[in-house]
Amino acid sequence: MPEITAEKCLRDTIPDPELFELYWNGNGNNSVCFRSIVENESGGQEQREYLISSYKGLESLLIDYYNSYPASPIFKQRVIIPFFKKWIQNAADYFDEKIDDSDVFEKYVYTDKTTELLKILQVREGVSKAELSKELGVSEKTIQTDLRLLSPSLRKTNAANTDEALKIGGYAVNVEIKEIRQPDNHKLYYTPNTVHPLVMLPNVMQVAVLLSSLAQNRDSDVAISIGADIWLQLSEYCKERIKKKFFPNDPNLVEFIDRIEYSIKRGHIVGFVKERDMDVFSVPELLMIAYKGSRRCDLELVKDGKTIELHNQKIEKLKNHYVAVSAERPSESIDFIEENVCYIDLV
Repeated sequence: MPEITAEKCLRDTIPDPELFELYWNGNGNNSVCFRSIVENESGGQEQREYLISSYKGLESLLIDYYNSYPASPIFKQRVIIPFFKKWIQNAADYFDEKIDDSDVFEKYVYTDKTTELLKILQVREGVSKAELSKELGVSEKTIQTDLRLLSPSLRKTNAANTDEALKIGGYAVNVEIKEIRQPDNHKLYYTPNTVHPLVMLPNVMQVAVLLSSLAQNRDSDVAISIGADIWLQLSEYCKERIKKKFFPNDPNLVEFIDRIEYSIKRGHIVGFVKERDMDVFSVPELLMIAYKGSRRCDLELVKDGKTIELHNQKIEKLKNHYVAVSAERPSESIDFIEENVCYIDLV
């Protein structure tokens, strides 16, 4: 069969023709649509220039749509994927091709659930494996495996059973995840990270726009640092796409990335900047962040000539002083003032 436009292929093969306009143009509540995906793939040109000659071409568009669609992993798995699989089969029949046996959505389902797992860990003070299992629709054993794969501190490292890092898009994802042991010996999990690993979030266009915005302030050390953290996490494919599509019309971005790559090659920038390494807050500010944000912290106090080290503390504020309460043993507490603090670290 000769090449046909993406719009005609989508229209002729969709399992439910009444849904075509919704998928093609989107609606007020959902800006994700095939029209925008096709135009993006064809470099902003009219969609008639994006041609398809195999069911694989439609499959690629469905995957892009799936990755952009704002819905929970369970909804995608139960509703979107079965519909898209029928669509792919229709396209294979349309082009008189035999569909291969691989499940192209399997890895994306797994990635979605891992992203949701991280979201839950980031916004809660602690969550159990049972709660994660119920919300994500997988077994507690799967949750335990994912936690170990995500966090180096939870991995098994003995010779007989060594866990490898979880990989998404071929790149390892390492996230600090901490355990809180409850009085009944059950564990709750949370992460002190405040942002998802960037590799799991935006598409190429979004990353390019973010880098372009940073490039407007390319003489700033902070902009360079953030830009380098982003650039270090991108695949070579993503970097080449940004260079090909955005460099020709954005000289500031070209200069910005050149400076970053120069610094990386010469060892001036070798890794990511963690929030805890950014010494930008004073002790009063950190205490207020811990108090207002319900953040746990480690403290080192000097009272009555004695040094006191405290770990995993919650901060309460009274009129003229603070109170540090152990998150593990709430009956243990100590009051102090700002002048008593010689070290504080948010965890």
